[in-house]
Amino acid sequence: AATRQNIATLQEQMEDATNDRIEREETLRKEFNDLEQSKDAALESLSQKMALMQASLQAERVSEVSALQASLSATERQGAQEASSLSASLSATERRVQEAADYVAHLEKNIEEGNAHADELLQEGKVLEARTVALEEETSA
Repeated sequence: AATRQNIATLQEQMEDATNDRIEREETLRKEFNDLEQSKDAALESLSQKMALMQASLQAERVSEVSALQASLSATERQGAQEASSLSASLSATERRVQEAADYVAHLEKNIEEGNAHADELLQEGKVLEARTVALEEETSA
């Protein structure tokens, strides 16, 4: 009876670990998708800003072109900084996703080992049950 309880406990723990892993994977996927969307929105915003600057340059008088070009250069530097920041953020996210994937692989290995151990315990339980039946038959005989 204790062996069956241990097996049931192990099965519950394995199910809990699997559910936790699935939840962590979903959370990481959502975080990655959110970062991707944030990156796309920032790049779109930057693209719109640059398009507006170019239209403004064409509409202004020739005497203002130099000042607007300086402003455009500043915007481009800012865009490069934003792109660099987004690239660093994406790299960090990719590292976190890889770490999560490594952790999931580790969990899957632990689950496989747990399953193997549970199988061993089941076999031991069957052997013990057979011995118990044999002893009971011997005792009653």
